[in-house]
Amino acid sequence: MKRLVLLAAAAVLGLACGSTAGGARPASTAAPEVEERGVTRLVVTERDHGKTLTLRLGRTGKLVLAADARGRVVTTGRAVLVVRIESYAPTSRQQFELRAVRTGTTTISAPRANGTRFRVAIRVP
Repeated sequence: MKRLVLLAAAAVLGLACGSTAGGARPASTAAPEVEERGVTRLVVTERDHGKTLTLRLGRTGKLVLAADARGRVVTTGRAVLVVRIESYAPTSRQQFELRAVRTGTTTISAPRANGTRFRVAIRVP
């Protein structure tokens, strides 16, 4: 009886923590996030075109764009600081750090290889 109660408690705890029978987490529809040194970071890619994403004040994220879409990244708004990450190694991506510095919304726009522009809004609550 005691063992059955412990197994039931473990199952409830597992479900509450978001694990499944295979140990995988359920798929998320939110923007991708990665855990780096114990801190969850927002990762924005061209798949997020047209979306409004949230980045908490004081947190950082990353914007990753295709390298063949060379051109100037344009921002409107002062909530997020966009800093280019320079790489001296050959890479197929351009990367930018996103720093949430004040509340508000910043829109980021960048050219795409096909001639259109990528746009995403980052909201800092």
